[in-house]
Amino acid sequence: TIIKADVRGSTKITQELLARGLNPASLFSLNFYEPVKRILDRYGAAKVFIEGDALVLAIFETESNRVQQRAVSKACALARQILAVSSAYNDRSETSDLPRLELGIGIAFQGSAPTYWMDPDSRIMISRALNLSDRLSSCSKAAKRLLSENPSMFRLFLFQTMMEGVAEDEADEFLIRFNLNGVELNEEGFRKLQEEIALTSVEVDCVMPWGKERVTFYAGETPVGEGVEPVILRQGFVRQLLPDGKIGGPGARAYYEVCTSPKVFELVEHLTATSVASVHGS
Repeated sequence: TIIKADVRGSTKITQELLARGLNPASLFSLNFYEPVKRILDRYGAAKVFIEGDALVLAIFETESNRVQQRAVSKACALARQILAVSSAYNDRSETSDLPRLELGIGIAFQGSAPTYWMDPDSRIMISRALNLSDRLSSCSKAAKRLLSENPSMFRLFLFQTMMEGVAEDEADEFLIRFNLNGVELNEEGFRKLQEEIALTSVEVDCVMPWGKERVTFYAGETPVGEGVEPVILRQGFVRQLLPDGKIGGPGARAYYEVCTSPKVFELVEHLTATSVASVHGS
């Protein structure tokens, strides 16, 4: 399971810091990379590499640890903590007048071992999950313009331009992704998550950038250290982006957002508690 955290607008941040005589590498290291590195052991995660403005992590499963590793659910919980690190930095940056840190996170699971290229000094991972996490963590400029005002509790939306006759394996190239402080999990990862932990599904009407919509959430808990941490996902559907720039209706293709908003956690906690009470009541 690969977790890629991509810093948004890093070129602009770097220029801004240099203009003020500050060292961008030190700022990123002290406020982002180092705090994240300190929590990796807790989730059984390892750093794969730092790629300029992106941090790439992995949680490996082997035959011996597969039963208790729960790599995908731990990756979801870790992604939430990574966003908490950047949020804490942003709270401090408001008082120190430093540029804000915005991220996009992609979590990609593949059920086969990665390949490594070796040279005398290092080893380079080659994996489908690595390439996919790169796409899942991305955010298009067109989507940022389209959703400059986002009234919802969610940070991930996918749109598709009107393209006829596109093969299924090419369809992802025509997706327009909005991922601003959001976390996307690939479909194979979601199926693996369902095997790892018990998930309860609840439905509720939520405000979206295009109006109200019935949303399905999947909620569960994953063991981390001596305790458990909550995991909540939203199932979304890719919507059409019309030629006039308006947002059209949903298609059949699903995507999965790992939720991080405290409001979502409060809402889903209330809904699951209510549904449990009504079951016992009946």
